[in-house]
Amino acid sequence: MAQVINGLWTVSIDGIQFAYFNTTQSNVGAWIYRLDGSQQVWQRIPDCKSAAAVRGVAAAYRANGMAQRLDVKSGEYNQAISEIGEIPEIVERGEMVIRAADGDYEIGSTSLTKQDTERGWQIEDPYTIVRDIDFLTPAEYDHPEAVESFDEATEPEPVTAEIPEVPPMADSKAKVVKVSANVIVRDVTIPSGKSIKELADVFGAYQHKPRGFRDSKGRRVAYVAYNGETGVIAYREYYKVGSDKMLEQSITDYLAAHNLVKAA
Repeated sequence: MAQVINGLWTVSIDGIQFAYFNTTQSNVGAWIYRLDGSQQVWQRIPDCKSAAAVRGVAAAYRANGMAQRLDVKSGEYNQAISEIGEIPEIVERGEMVIRAADGDYEIGSTSLTKQDTERGWQIEDPYTIVRDIDFLTPAEYDHPEAVESFDEATEPEPVTAEIPEVPPMADSKAKVVKVSANVIVRDVTIPSGKSIKELADVFGAYQHKPRGFRDSKGRRVAYVAYNGETGVIAYREYYKVGSDKMLEQSITDYLAAHNLVKAA
């Protein structure tokens, strides 16, 4: 029985981290994935134009023991997707269009779908697409309505009118009542590959919907949610707490404005 080839592979060869092989007749292709500095890179292997050629590359990768196919139902597959964000549609379909140039030669040309473009992918050369790693925030592009709706949730307008001071009055029947207290919030880490709606175990118990915060690069990497007793500051797992002063100050200001205090 022939081994399954199609799908995402984990690879550890010359800086390559993943590969995507497709032997389907209409979508034949072999792509490799790597990180290049601050860019994600998917590059098509030029000579893989037939199913036999794709199988040959996969067999060579597997033979040296440095590559294996990932089962889509496995935890390893989910972990891989959380690292790369998603598999671009152009990689899944394996398509490479060849068109004639204005001169007397031909060039290879990729064609990106609207979804790939919206997710930040760009054509670098006829066989390569790249994306800035700052786009690696799946919750924002997979479920934009989930995070934006929370960010746009209206907060009560602060009271700006001057409130006259009322002198205390003695009352023999008066009772001491606790009218205000700081709410203690704790730091938690949330996965990069899930939307806020998918994190009910983190945010579901809180009356106030999560308030999102962006770092200096424009990435929404932290959320604050709370109720009258407790709360959380949830950071995406790729963000190092304390590394972005602008973000941390925004969170500090928000906590102070809502009588929230970080747990020691």
